[in-house]
Amino acid sequence: MVMYSRIRWAFRTAQARARVARNLGRLVKQLDDDLPDKDADDHLLLATWNIRDFAKAKDAWGYGKRKPESFFYIAEIISRFDFVAVQEVNELDEWEQVMSILGGNWDFIASDVTDPKLGGNGERLLFVYDKRKVSFKGIAGEIVLPNRMLVRADSDASERDLHAGKQFRRTPFLARFQAGWFKFDICTVHIYYGEDGGEKLQERIAEIDRVASYFGKRAKRELRDGRSLILLGDFNIKHPEHETMKSLLDAGFEVPDALRRPTNLNKKMYYDQIAFMTNGE
Repeated sequence: MVMYSRIRWAFRTAQARARVARNLGRLVKQLDDDLPDKDADDHLLLATWNIRDFAKAKDAWGYGKRKPESFFYIAEIISRFDFVAVQEVNELDEWEQVMSILGGNWDFIASDVTDPKLGGNGERLLFVYDKRKVSFKGIAGEIVLPNRMLVRADSDASERDLHAGKQFRRTPFLARFQAGWFKFDICTVHIYYGEDGGEKLQERIAEIDRVASYFGKRAKRELRDGRSLILLGDFNIKHPEHETMKSLLDAGFEVPDALRRPTNLNKKMYYDQIAFMTNGE
């Protein structure tokens, strides 16, 4: 349950408190209508959310700090899931405000900040989860590519150039969790966008290919141990039929048809995806 009691001291005026309460009421109704019951034991509600420059200062080309009431709306949305992968968290101090509203049943684990020299934007990737349903199994890390798998925009490199290339612009983050009998390794990404064509698009495609291939190589061992693999996040997929999606699927991951749909507010972009490997049981 979201800590609604915090509204009383988070806002000075009765008018502000009433406005937030009304907005939360509308949000609660919409989520009740759109989402299944998270308390059911026969499923795990999992989501991915690029929260867009969370708390990044305007003088650092971000959108600036969020309004205090937004923390309540963010917490309410997250509370409707058992597990959420979040991208573009720039300041953990402000994220802790969201956690305080979610309450003591929730916890999170975050990545370090990728060195801006690699082309990232100072963000962290994180997993936030309901401890009543999900437990962290003590393993977490970031994907560092071996030389032979470095990201290249040029896919036709000669043999002598195979060790040329770069690491991810924003390092993918993976961890191990369990929910009841369901064991899973999960990796979240924020793939480089670049441009809609040319060499920078090819670099985007290469990043998707590398993370799917690298993480997917663990599949046989993990599936043999009864553990599923989930790869999710902001892939900057152009379209389900585009090469950006093909690079994800070629590694053996599945994306259900129900998830191959626009993921942004104006229903035009397919950036966010959830892909998985299971043993079919």
